[in-house]
Amino acid sequence: TVFCGVKIIDQTGKLKSERISGLSGVCQPYERTLKKCFIWTSAMMYRKSYTDKGFIFDTSLKKNQEWDLQLRLLQVSKFYSINQALTNIIELADDKHMGGKGNTPNMILGMETFIKKHYNEYIAKQDVLALRYMQLAALYRDNDDFFKMRFYIFKAWKLVPYNLIYLR
Repeated sequence: TVFCGVKIIDQTGKLKSERISGLSGVCQPYERTLKKCFIWTSAMMYRKSYTDKGFIFDTSLKKNQEWDLQLRLLQVSKFYSINQALTNIIELADDKHMGGKGNTPNMILGMETFIKKHYNEYIAKQDVLALRYMQLAALYRDNDDFFKMRFYIFKAWKLVPYNLIYLR
């Protein structure tokens, strides 16, 4: 599996930013990917034999399909990073993509499903699971569900009670 960095281009064609991983050559960024999906699927290639073995997007996830695919591939494949931005990504307006505010219910469902699917991996890294719970709390806040927001903040705090940010 090979990946590179990306150039983020706005709708007028202007370069907004470049995102590169800082990794070069053969790497195994499993731990880093558990924390954050930092590899853009548009900037990633993998062998067709993996697709034939079922390494495709999980359509049961309403969001985070790319992240899930990368975690699964990292369990069976080494990755090779080209530490340059070789792919252009055109950034859509907030209301035009899956991460936009209008898609918060699907983002919540996607994150909950993603956590359940990778729970065994996350429970071994409780600080990272707490981070996922805080992301869910923020999504519930954005969806005006303050009961669920507090529920997930409490779950994060129980996992990492020494982190005062969760308590605050």
